[in-house]
Amino acid sequence: MKTSRLLIVEDEYIIAMNISQTLKRQGYEPLAIVSTGKEAISKAEEYHPDLILMDINLKGEMDGIEAADCIHKRLDIPIVFLTAFSDTKTLERAKETAPFGYILKPFEERELFIVVEMALHKHQLERELREARDELEIRVRERTKELIETNKKLESEVRERQRAEEVIKHRFEYEGVLFELSSRFVGTSDISHAIQLSLADILRACKADRAGIYRFRDNDTKIDNTHECCSMNVISTKEQQQDISLDNFPWWMNQLKEAEVIHIRDTNEMPGEAGLEQTFIKEQGIRSILAVPLYLKHNLAGFISLNNGKKTGEWSEDDLSLLIMSSEIIGTAIERQRSEELLCWYQEHYPAEQN
Repeated sequence: MKTSRLLIVEDEYIIAMNISQTLKRQGYEPLAIVSTGKEAISKAEEYHPDLILMDINLKGEMDGIEAADCIHKRLDIPIVFLTAFSDTKTLERAKETAPFGYILKPFEERELFIVVEMALHKHQLERELREARDELEIRVRERTKELIETNKKLESEVRERQRAEEVIKHRFEYEGVLFELSSRFVGTSDISHAIQLSLADILRACKADRAGIYRFRDNDTKIDNTHECCSMNVISTKEQQQDISLDNFPWWMNQLKEAEVIHIRDTNEMPGEAGLEQTFIKEQGIRSILAVPLYLKHNLAGFISLNNGKKTGEWSEDDLSLLIMSSEIIGTAIERQRSEELLCWYQEHYPAEQN
């Protein structure tokens, strides 16, 4: 597999070197580090990198947004913005350059990896979609000349095109949800609302009945359904899923602690050792479920799940990938909120130590 080549545009040397070393550990090839907008444009034209990490607030005549706009107009290179600021005016300017993501400094190594992978994958999908459309349009024009003789063949190709575009559109929808999730948590102070909106996006993309987040508490002896989103005409189970003892879920907890995905195609066919879980889940009117662990600072803190009340069968690989990536994004957002709350508490209670 080809190693992705990245250009780093950052005017703070220590931060730039840290990003470069992190990218190397993650298997990428940092091409160069530049500190001005003009250098960024020059190196982009020289190297044609696979992706550019661009600091918004660059020193000099041209900031990162202006540089990104020039590159966007000249070259087909995806850009991810790095910023320590998240004011609305700056984000609105940045949106005009069609970025492939945002990373709010300071960031976690895993967060950098997720955003870079999403941007590279989204750009590849867009390129494939353009190429597929161009190729299909050429084929349609050629077949039109012999429409009478090849009518049946043409109809078959049109159906093939529709199926191909549906597959690409569906995959693109999943990538769009992940992009929205990663962008939604940038600069927001209402993490709970952002989580609720994100669950609604996941629900629509996966066509499930319910999406929910469950958090452990009281030294991992209890669990609560903290957030839930339901499809139209689906009854919420959130109130019935509060203050639940984890003693009733030995098999479930063992799966999560082993970092296993819980993929239940039909609750009537759960394994024998999951008898307690089966009884509880069926009482909730659930027929199939997909759940992945939720980690906070690498510690198991709960899980995020999808379920259906009537539909049984396999959950798709796309559903699973979306749920895993969403769990990582939401977990990172919750960690950041907790860190910010701790810092505010410390500054309030120990103001003298801040001087």
